[in-house]
Amino acid sequence: MNMNVTHQEFEQIADYLPVGILVFDPGMQIRLWNDLALQLTGIGIEHILSGNYSSLLDEKVLEMLAVAREAEKTSQQHLLLEKDNRTVSYTVKRVPDNSDIETILIIEDATRFLQIERIERDFIGTLLHKLRGPLSTLKTSLAMMQGGVIEGLAPQGKEILDMGYHEVNRLVTLTNDLRDLFLIETGLAEKDIEIEKFNVSTALNRAVDELARMPDPFGSIRERLVLKSFFDVSVETDFEKLKKVFHILLKNALMYSPEKSAVTVECCDNSGSVDIKVRDQGIGVSLASMPLLFSKYFREINQATRAGEGNGLGLFIAKSFVALMKGTLYCESVQGKGSAFLLSLPQAWGG
Repeated sequence: MNMNVTHQEFEQIADYLPVGILVFDPGMQIRLWNDLALQLTGIGIEHILSGNYSSLLDEKVLEMLAVAREAEKTSQQHLLLEKDNRTVSYTVKRVPDNSDIETILIIEDATRFLQIERIERDFIGTLLHKLRGPLSTLKTSLAMMQGGVIEGLAPQGKEILDMGYHEVNRLVTLTNDLRDLFLIETGLAEKDIEIEKFNVSTALNRAVDELARMPDPFGSIRERLVLKSFFDVSVETDFEKLKKVFHILLKNALMYSPEKSAVTVECCDNSGSVDIKVRDQGIGVSLASMPLLFSKYFREINQATRAGEGNGLGLFIAKSFVALMKGTLYCESVQGKGSAFLLSLPQAWGG
């Protein structure tokens, strides 16, 4: 913006904008402004003429302006503040110019936007929570019927029952994954972290129990699981989230490996951390797909993934949960020879 622009010329444009704008000269005096900026800050013409505006701006905003003034290149900072029962957004931009340097403060009333965002978040969270109950009940009922509660069921009826259970199970999985995704992306998962000390094998066994109750190939987990170098070690982290990570890694290993092939889990302590490796003998991951492996909704296109029914959220959720637990998760793979997922978590003191 050219500092030689007059206030009248500036007003012709700025007063049509949905945001307030204050432009400061190198001496940090207000040079240009629009009416909305004055309304949102409470600054009056008399304050601008006297140069006494600082008492009407929050200290954090003044700090941003001071930092921008000292910056040696183009910069931008953003801040949200509560003011008079409103949420006000402040953005400070420093723009080098051929002739001078300007600092621009953009002010916006974000109250309505944040209210709508909260309503959307609450609605989605409630919807996903409410869906889980009926779907879980329906899944349990169908499983009981499959187990022979209803006698004399015709073959066609059994086929329809199996199909219904399969589809309900897919909906349960999708609903749970969408709920985890929602918690991660809204930051609620981080607030939900419950740190406790427990043995790694406890969380692993719980994940195995859950998979063993599912149809094949997951139901065969006990026959295919091999524990190798599995030391008795404890971690200090979130039990439910680690169980979910194990569930995701083991489920993927079973889904994308040959029938009856072994899935190996290794665990050992490593100078303050617990290192866990989940290895399969499956299709592996191509070199081109490796950078995208933990991305949201990513699924490598091949014969095995076409036959599977994943939603592309599992590894994204696993990676996000591990990061929240102050750990790391990465993959080593050779296409056609299998994959190994390496998980490292903080070891419990004395574990």
